[in-house]
Order: sequence, then structure tokens, then C-alpha cells
Amino acid sequence: MELSGPLSEMMEYWRALPRQTGSVIPNRLAFHPKHFTHIMPRLSLLKRVDDDQLMFGVVATSVEELWAHPVTGINAYDLAAPKMQQNLSRFCDAILDQPSGAFVKETVANEHGQLNQVNSLYLPMNDKDGIPNYILGCTLAEKPGNKVPLSDRFVLDHNKIRGIKFLDIGCGTPAVDFVLDNTPNTLTHTPRPNWWQRLIPTSSTRPSGPRRH
Repeated sequence: MELSGPLSEMMEYWRALPRQTGSVIPNRLAFHPKHFTHIMPRLSLLKRVDDDQLMFGVVATSVEELWAHPVTGINAYDLAAPKMQQNLSRFCDAILDQPSGAFVKETVANEHGQLNQVNSLYLPMNDKDGIPNYILGCTLAEKPGNKVPLSDRFVLDHNKIRGIKFLDIGCGTPAVDFVLDNTPNTLTHTPRPNWWQRLIPTSSTRPSGPRRH
């Protein structure tokens, strides 16, 4: 699998970043988004705080403009449908614990039901203590004219994953079993409400217990 365009640029830049002695991945503090001004709106940064918290950080203010809502400090698990939370946890753990990169191809439906093919690259980074707790991501639509805001494609349940390929960055690749969903493909139905509506309290509760297995 060969990356191209901005995804290839980000991979090459990430590979060239300085490492602490004995580490195969760079430190978050070594990354400077000014080198990617042309793709800053498509960059994302996640920090694993614990098993139940995967927090958004902001790389650039333009990121929040695309979400049409502040995302700094929001837990990514609160944006995911309950059936997706376990897969999201396993995916992020695989990137950070192996560690490895990941290339994801998705079919995404926006709020108008339009479909677009989206490619994403995710790469691990260490925190200031040398622990892999950050994930740097870049997401690009194959058809830029068909705008797909980040709020319509991060972890919503009307997305369809077409492929996930873990990338060997020096430690091999992880073996990950994702939970299969046998429900009908929701891309054939009306997309769900805006993502921030998931944060509004309802009579239902989130699944109890840890997300990891």
C-alpha cells in the first residue's frame, strides 16, 4: 500500500521527527503543525487518558470551524455509537500499544445523504514522559468537491469502513479482532442526527463496564 499526497507528506515528516533514545516514535512536542498549513483543517489529535477517555486536542482553530462546534476536551467515545465504542477502543489501543500506524478507507454519508470515499492516516506519538498516548490523524476526501465535514465522518455509525491496514513503523503490526455488526448497512437509510446531539442526556444510558477486552 502506497500513501500519496498529503498523507504521504505527513508520513515522511513524522518519520523524520527526532526520537528519544530507544523510542521508535516521536514525541508530541516535536510536531509543529505550521509545516502543514495546507492540510491543517484535516489534522486531528487524540490523547488517550485512560480506558474510557480518548480526548480531542486541537491542532488548529480551523479544525473546530469544520466541526461547527468546539471539540477541545471532548471525549471521542461520547461521539461514537455504543456498538462502535469497543472497536474504537481496540483500534486506538492497537496504534498506541504496538505501536503502529493505520490507514483507513471509509465510505461516509454526510447530513444530506451524499456519499464520499475518505482516506485517513493515523500515527502514534509519545507524551512528555515518553509514553505513547497521542494519535495524530489526517483525513482526506477522494472527491474534495463533495464536502464531508469532520463532524459527519469521525466515528458515527452511518460510516462504512472499507478497509483498515496497520502499518509497520518498526514494531510489526497488531492482530486485532473487531466486533462485527450484522445490522443492515445504515448508509441506505437517513443519516443520524448531528454528533453533538449524542451529548444531550436522554433516558438511555451508556453501556457499563470497560470498553477493552
